[in-house]
Amino acid sequence: MTTISRSQILEKLSQWAAGALSPVEMHRWAVQLHDADDIDFDDWEHDHAFSVAREAVAELEMIDMNLIVPGDAPIFIEFLNTPRDQFEKGYIEFIARLQAINVKERRKTLKGTEPYARFCRED
Repeated sequence: MTTISRSQILEKLSQWAAGALSPVEMHRWAVQLHDADDIDFDDWEHDHAFSVAREAVAELEMIDMNLIVPGDAPIFIEFLNTPRDQFEKGYIEFIARLQAINVKERRKTLKGTEPYARFCRED
């Protein structure tokens, strides 16, 4: 069993934000983690009910369909810095910030760009 820490995810986010990882590479990494059967996270709260790291990976696994770009890395970084025992507060803020993204505008700017292209059709 491999244990993933918040710091490991923060490192990947830093690489992505700096351009050292492409969106395709970031998406591939998150999909591999999300789909693996032998992965655990080191920050479970409330008897394994909540994990900031797990939720961050789940959202990163969907960067293609949610049109999450490297410039959004600070949203994830802030969430991953949520203090222990404050999952609910951090999660509410995290989701609110993700929902504030102008998806309609992103569809225009990311049209033809992988891994987003198939989710960039006009409404």
